[in-house]
Amino acid sequence: SPEQPRPRPMQQVMIDAGRARARELGFRVDVLGLDPATLTAPALGRMLRARGVQGVIFLYSKLTDAANGFPWEHFASAEIDYGSLALSVNTVAIDHHLTLNNALVRLRALGYRKIGLFIERYKDERLLNKWTAAFRSFQELQGGIGDAPLLIETTMTPEAFLAWHRRHKLDLVIGHVDE
Repeated sequence: SPEQPRPRPMQQVMIDAGRARARELGFRVDVLGLDPATLTAPALGRMLRARGVQGVIFLYSKLTDAANGFPWEHFASAEIDYGSLALSVNTVAIDHHLTLNNALVRLRALGYRKIGLFIERYKDERLLNKWTAAFRSFQELQGGIGDAPLLIETTMTPEAFLAWHRRHKLDLVIGHVDE
């Protein structure tokens, strides 16, 4: 997408794994960007059909309506992670809520008592607020990890992070970082 011109590290891992598996099965994976300003979803669909493409995988960087109008009926298709609030195809995603809950159980068992969560707003929105919901729910219902407020920033900066960390004297922090 225009706001993310290159895949993030975890996305690149998924792309590389998809390419490797496709090769094993006699297929090829190409990566294309979808920017409604220059290439609409219907136009992308027409282009892919003209090239004989049989399947598509949409890998999203944030919630978007960029795929609206894509001709799903002509392709085997899947989404990786959440790209749209209106799921229209099979979607493969990590169970972010359960994953974070299990991590907190293990960290509490290891003796951590003041745990904090930091995340950029768009990432939490893209994950349908599953990280923040899991963290807040754990704090309130299971406890034992302290009561530090979440650090949610539009853009995470070292200054904001360090001020939050110092203010709450955290033993451990959990975050969603790309690098």
